[in-house]
Amino acid sequence: MQHTVMVPHKSKKFFQGDILLNLSYIYYRPGYETPFQKGMRKIGLRDVHQTLDAKFRIVEGVDLLEKTYALWLTPELILSSAQMECLLDRLPGLKWLYSHMAGTDHLDLEMFEKRGIMVSNNGDFSSRRVAEMVLACIFAHAKRLQKHFAIQRKRKWQSLPCDDLHRQTVGIIGTGNIGREVAMLCRAIGMRVVGASRNPRRFDDDPSPYHRIVQLDGDLDSLLAESDHVVVALALNGQTRSLIGWNELNRMKRNSSLINISRSAIVDEIALCKALTEGRVGGAYIDPPSSMSRSIFSRTYRTPNLIFTHNSAANNPHAQEEACRNFLKGIKEMLDTGQPPNRVA
Repeated sequence: MQHTVMVPHKSKKFFQGDILLNLSYIYYRPGYETPFQKGMRKIGLRDVHQTLDAKFRIVEGVDLLEKTYALWLTPELILSSAQMECLLDRLPGLKWLYSHMAGTDHLDLEMFEKRGIMVSNNGDFSSRRVAEMVLACIFAHAKRLQKHFAIQRKRKWQSLPCDDLHRQTVGIIGTGNIGREVAMLCRAIGMRVVGASRNPRRFDDDPSPYHRIVQLDGDLDSLLAESDHVVVALALNGQTRSLIGWNELNRMKRNSSLINISRSAIVDEIALCKALTEGRVGGAYIDPPSSMSRSIFSRTYRTPNLIFTHNSAANNPHAQEEACRNFLKGIKEMLDTGQPPNRVA
């Protein structure tokens, strides 16, 4: 039996050689609303169907929509719940949605459950490369690379004292796939590693690769106080939104770094800018900014020792091809067992 799957158009070259699964393909391309269209929508002159048509464009296979069995949702396509529901109405045969992201806060999982559609995230697909970005930020902070570059631009020569990483502690808030990879890399270079988990008991008597696991809900203050580098690796939900605010930043060491490779809303951006400006925190490295299109007058551009890595942690020249293999592997598991890998709903 032939199944139809919907995938990003830019991945087409990776699917052309697949003959094992007997699949038919629908290719789509993410679009965007123009400022004029967005304004018209906000005053009620454009409906959800028109908005979806602007943001989600079928390139090939439009006649196969009703037969769609699985959808690979690219990170470039973020739809509101109403827009996603409109899309699902056009895909009555959909059984599985594969989200090419680790987080699922952008998806209304209850809506998928009500429709009987299974949802998967990308599991540990990007964990290693994100952990490597964390390690790069730790090295940059400990070895004062930003300060070295600033001195160089001034055409000055100045030797700076740098920290020994094997004498430092990294606190990792979140002990999932990414947190574990970060812990393994940091421990390999001799750092002391402390993790914060909602359920430390699941580690039993062996916290490896962490030296110690604390309770996220009760012992976060102790982790913040003893860490030279604090890494945020949590999913965004009602409990974690604004988890790191002014009080938490004040408990960190004054020369420590904060590295956020989770959703930006977990850290209070206003409080962070204030803490950095007043020197209460040594530096911050933020992978996902709260807004992709920032005004040139945004305070974040004026905040000292704040570096954005612009969602580059998971970006890689091979990511699209690897995601294609991940998606095809998931399709095979669906057809063989009726269950996809890394299911979240």
